[in-house]
Amino acid sequence: MAKERQRIAWAKKLWADAQAEMTQTKTARMSGEISLNDLSKQVNDLIEIQSQLSLKLSEVLAGNLPARFSELEQKLEEIASQQRDLSAAIAQKIHKQRKSLPERISELEQRVEAIASQLPNLSATIQQEIINKPRVTLIPEIATLEAPGTFLPKTYQPSSIELASDLTSDLASSIYPAISGLKISQKTVCLQTFSFTKVEVSEFGEIINHKELKSPYFSENIGDSVTLDMVLIPGGVFAIGSPETEKHRHKNEGPQHLVTVPTFFMGKYPVTQAQWQVVMKNNPSSVKWANLPVENVSWNEATIFCEKLSQITGKNYRLPWEVEWEYACRAGTTTPFYFGETITTDLANYNGNYTYGDGPKGLYRGKTTEVGTFPPNAFGLYDMHGNIWEWCQDIWQDSYDHSYHNYDADYDAAPTDESTEKRQKKIRNVLRGGSWFDYPVNCRSAYRCQGNPARKCEFFGFRVVCLLPETV
Repeated sequence: MAKERQRIAWAKKLWADAQAEMTQTKTARMSGEISLNDLSKQVNDLIEIQSQLSLKLSEVLAGNLPARFSELEQKLEEIASQQRDLSAAIAQKIHKQRKSLPERISELEQRVEAIASQLPNLSATIQQEIINKPRVTLIPEIATLEAPGTFLPKTYQPSSIELASDLTSDLASSIYPAISGLKISQKTVCLQTFSFTKVEVSEFGEIINHKELKSPYFSENIGDSVTLDMVLIPGGVFAIGSPETEKHRHKNEGPQHLVTVPTFFMGKYPVTQAQWQVVMKNNPSSVKWANLPVENVSWNEATIFCEKLSQITGKNYRLPWEVEWEYACRAGTTTPFYFGETITTDLANYNGNYTYGDGPKGLYRGKTTEVGTFPPNAFGLYDMHGNIWEWCQDIWQDSYDHSYHNYDADYDAAPTDESTEKRQKKIRNVLRGGSWFDYPVNCRSAYRCQGNPARKCEFFGFRVVCLLPETV
């Protein structure tokens, strides 16, 4: 094809030259500037050009253009044939699908009807199993709490945080009917429910709302007729830390971000002196009474208590991670306290000579109060604000820019050129919740404190969590 194009182009140029020559001759003749001989010569030249042009055109026409056109026509016919075959195949497939669609719809309708007919019996069976026979084999949706928390991107907007809070609140009020079973350390537990009243206050500390709720729990007999109540905390997502707009916020309470927390059990109350006495065979508390929270306890001693309790019960007990503690304390709320924007001494035990926000002054009791004296949060946990500081598993970090670590890993990562005693003195563990001795600002859900793991104090105590096993 390239040669044919070159030939045609050359012929066109030859013709253009001839036309130009004829025009020039005509012009010259009209002006009398050309002789008869010159004119005759130019005519002969034009005849020669015409002869060459005819020759070139003959060569072009005698070339392989007809063969090329025939080849192209054959290709087009092949493409048209393939298109016809493809159209026929598509039409046949569509016809088959249209023919089988009603049959498939009928089959699906029958399956739906069969499932729907089984739902009433299944629902009745589940209700009977949950309400009348709570001793069941319980399997958690999320298996283990070995990892203390999973960070999600910090780019979540406040709307995402509020949505997560709403979802957690819904779980808190509806978790029990959804439970099909949990199995803890290969031992079946008897889940029960307890009823309680959650209150909400205005910014001035006045109670503006009451809500009746129920939560699932199991009761552990640890000896001498002393029991330990463990409340089910449903897993979810929440915003750990405080927003920058919260009053008297500290930098170590941020950056606020969303965290996922698996399901676990947490003590309904701080560990009492009666429970400590049964497990540890002593009572270090400065003010002694069986139902008061044990105090004057170090982090080291609290972890020993968990180890011994695990041996007694055959279950896996430990201190809560900080992320678990705040998640359980908030119970779906985003306010400074799980009661609302402020707190009063009718709702918690703290130094009532001081206020938070627009809340009122109140009592300063100067000592611990019996566990369960004040209203609980939406999960049914008592004394999460005030009364006694509670040890957490974590090594202290200055902010949430760091991941959560376990104690042994952080301890081993300390400088090795120091003695064990010096290394231990540098370690700090997290404390949460505030105490009877503290200002109300220190009792906020997001407030963080730290202490040497060997330190004892009359306002240091703790509560325990129970781990869930792997899914079986």
